[in-house]
Amino acid sequence: VETGGVLKFNGIRITQSDHAISIDQSEYILGLLTKHFGPNPEKVKSLSTPMRYDSKFEKELTLAEPLSADDLKRVAIEMHGSYRYHTGSWMFATQTRFDLLFPTQRLSKLNTAPSQVSFDAIKRIYRYVAGRPHVPITYPRQSLHGTTDLKYLVTPGDYKTLTVPNFPVNFNDAELGRCFQTHQAYYCIIITINSVVVYMK
Repeated sequence: VETGGVLKFNGIRITQSDHAISIDQSEYILGLLTKHFGPNPEKVKSLSTPMRYDSKFEKELTLAEPLSADDLKRVAIEMHGSYRYHTGSWMFATQTRFDLLFPTQRLSKLNTAPSQVSFDAIKRIYRYVAGRPHVPITYPRQSLHGTTDLKYLVTPGDYKTLTVPNFPVNFNDAELGRCFQTHQAYYCIIITINSVVVYMK
């Protein structure tokens, strides 16, 4: 849904101004925090890191005994969701929150047999994010080139150029075929660890 300079796409908010384009999932993240902590997550005492990275913790995480079926049900009620729900929820948030990539990937490896230690690690992510729910990715207004390694698979010269005021974007036929199926306006967002490319038509 587009409102002025703000576009919402699949839980991601894109805010455009004369000076920059900002991408975030703040509303989605606030929903997770509110469900976990209640209506005032900003009052939670935050932590400086989303996960402990010391060797002692890694050993505890690896050697911890998996919870029994009864304990899993009990903790799921306390945590307002199963272990897999929490890892999946935060994995979705890593589309824009790169600071959560390693913790969520590491903890998701324990989806089949979570322990109390891994549940406590999930709680730490919540407390960390509670102190910084809005961390947008901001790009200054400048030319962005919407091409990937696919450009090496097409014939040189097959590129098409689309010019949006103050936002020229270059496409090639292969990428257009992947992103656009009709002549209507579409936004196709491809997010990787190191870059965010916004495709426009």
